[in-house]
Amino acid sequence: MLFVGGPPLTPATAASAIRGLTEERFHQALHALNRRYRRQKRPYAIVPREDGFVLTLLPAYQHLRERLYGGPRTVRLSQAALDVLAIVAYRQPLTKAEVDALRGQESGPQLRQLLRLGLITMLHRGESLPSPASEAPTAYSPSAESPAAETPTANPRTAKQLDSPGPESPAAEVPASQPHPSTLTQAVRYGTTPRFLRFFGLTSLDDLPRLATDT
Repeated sequence: MLFVGGPPLTPATAASAIRGLTEERFHQALHALNRRYRRQKRPYAIVPREDGFVLTLLPAYQHLRERLYGGPRTVRLSQAALDVLAIVAYRQPLTKAEVDALRGQESGPQLRQLLRLGLITMLHRGESLPSPASEAPTAYSPSAESPAAETPTANPRTAKQLDSPGPESPAAEVPASQPHPSTLTQAVRYGTTPRFLRFFGLTSLDDLPRLATDT
C-alpha cells in the first residue's frame, strides 16, 4: 500500500484492507519494515506525516531524483502575498472584502496565487476550516514574485524550497485541489490549509507567533 503512493497511509486505511490489523500491530509493522530497509541499505524509508505515513527517498538520494526528473519548480512570494497570507492566518475565516479592508487595497491577485499554491482554501457558507490532522511566521522578508512557477519557496523566517509534486516518487505530495476562484464573492471566506502548516513547520494554528497586540 505504501509503494502504490497516494494519500498518506493510516492505521484505519490499512485495517480496511488487512483483516484483524490493529493500530498497535500497524505501528509494529512499520518499525519492522524500517529496520529491514536500514539493514538492507535501501534508499527509502517510511516517515510520518501529520495525516499518516508515506514512503519517501532518503535525503542522500534526492540528487538522483532531481537528475532524472529535474529540480523542484519554485516561486517567490511577494511581500504583498505574504501580507495577505498573514492576514488570513491570523484572522481566518474572513472574506475578501475583510482582507481588502485590513490591507487598504485590492487583494484579489494575491488570494488567487495563494489558492493556486494550496496555502489557503475557499470556505463557503457553513463550511469549517480544514483539520491539520491530515507542513510561524515571525518576520516577513519581501522577495520578487515569479509567475512562471507554482510552488512557494519563501518562508517568513528563511527562504525554503518545496518539491513540486510529480511521478518521481510514490510518496510525492500532491496539494489538495482548490476550486478555481473565477469570482471572489462576498459569501466566500478564506482560511489556511494543512499545506500551510507543513510549509511553515507548524503543528496547528496555535503555534503561530503572538502578535504584539496580544501581549
